[in-house]
Amino acid sequence: MSIRWITHVWERSPYRGEKLLIHLALADFANDEGYCFPSQKTLARKARCTDTYVRLVIKELVKSGLLEVVERGNGRGHRSEYVLKGVTTKEPLENRVLEKGVTTERERRNSDENDSYIKNRQEPSILTTNFETFWKSYPRRVGRAAAFKAFKRIFEKDGAPTIEELVGAVERYRQATSDPKYFCHPATWLNQARYLDEYDTKDLKPLVNPLYEKYDATLSTVAALFLTGKTEDDVVALFGHRPNEELETALRYFRERVANSKRG
Repeated sequence: MSIRWITHVWERSPYRGEKLLIHLALADFANDEGYCFPSQKTLARKARCTDTYVRLVIKELVKSGLLEVVERGNGRGHRSEYVLKGVTTKEPLENRVLEKGVTTERERRNSDENDSYIKNRQEPSILTTNFETFWKSYPRRVGRAAAFKAFKRIFEKDGAPTIEELVGAVERYRQATSDPKYFCHPATWLNQARYLDEYDTKDLKPLVNPLYEKYDATLSTVAALFLTGKTEDDVVALFGHRPNEELETALRYFRERVANSKRG
């Protein structure tokens, strides 16, 4: 997951509804350079649409210059590889002509609102963005300065974990630690390389709400919205046209993430 690309797509994509979900799903699978290779079936599952519709939207994204097909998958089991392109439209989503005749303006060099910024962003910015993702995911947020130093030291070394691997390790740590008072300080957790810890699956607490498993694809999008600083209104805007059960599950999960962050 690239938080930078998810933020960029969420704020600047010219689409709504299932098209926006497909665009976000691609960003969800992308690395910081925008490369991703999800299957069309997986994208369809995340967007709750058909494989045929996914193919149509991908063609539209390519035609609009928002996606490039790097390598086409030939035959069953071979996935296509894509690279996301920055959206250069500057008007807010609600002020644009959606999906057809999108108004664009000339890009500004060295601006965080254009494609060249996405491609050429330097390592300190990536490091800061990734640290924010880690910080928001960690259940006990104390000693921020020390945590950043430890985080920076880890990611400057060869063989450093990806931010996705690190956040996944935090989630396993959260599940395996029954009492919040036993959570390490984040700097300690990083300095001790606790992200390499292995847990027996029986030690990991299962999801409490059975609907979470049913709507796992929806909740991955909700988690991305939370990590990129979105609000309940954004959740409703994205899932308001879905069945009530799915919308209510998405909102419940978002509120739990907010509550956990305040307790941390």
